[in-house]
Amino acid sequence: MHGKCGLTREHVARMLAGEGIEQVAERLRSDTRALPDVPRGSAKVTADRARELWDEIGGDAALREILLDRVPEDIALYQGNIENAIGLLRMPIGLAGPLRVNGMAAKGDYPIPLATTEAALVASYHRGCRLLTAAGGCTALVLYESLSRAPGFVFETAADACRFIAWAVERFDDFKRIAESTTAHGRLVDLGCTVEGNHVYLNFEFTTGDASGQNMVTIATQAVCNEILTQTPVAASIA
Repeated sequence: MHGKCGLTREHVARMLAGEGIEQVAERLRSDTRALPDVPRGSAKVTADRARELWDEIGGDAALREILLDRVPEDIALYQGNIENAIGLLRMPIGLAGPLRVNGMAAKGDYPIPLATTEAALVASYHRGCRLLTAAGGCTALVLYESLSRAPGFVFETAADACRFIAWAVERFDDFKRIAESTTAHGRLVDLGCTVEGNHVYLNFEFTTGDASGQNMVTIATQAVCNEILTQTPVAASIA
């Protein structure tokens, strides 16, 4: 049989690999026996703290020497950039391009550094950049940009869900104020609704300035959800 059903059967056969389904299920079952000791989390980035972590995990001595002991840079330079630091990794960096970009925000010729140990990868990118540049460059235009979060709310009935939506869409300005009070750069720009039975998903869309903003919009959305749960005119719970 072709299609998704046939492909699923093939995947299942490979997964079982001659074993019974119960044997595979046993191997995949949660195991809380003899849990490993977890090193204490820390945002402190120093060589001494890194050595403590190596001692706690009992890491391979040769690997420790490569990642920590032989590194000439001071690991403390990365304070504030990483947690539970155990060393630095050095990789070869190759150059592709320059790539000509014709865009609204970026316009020019850009060299592209690529860190990899995969042979021929940089050469392939380099040939592509040369071809595109020789043809006049890449033209890029972004019409709409946003980062979204879609918390779900559960109601007793579809009628309650409908009443909730009618209330929520009228509270956009309040939601915007609350969300933006948590961030200096994030902006709540739109709100949509998706209904599935008695579940309502509010689709909050943000702009995040120059940041990726994953944590930014999560924190902002949580603040709005806290407000919703205390102010909603019909009883709701988070899905």
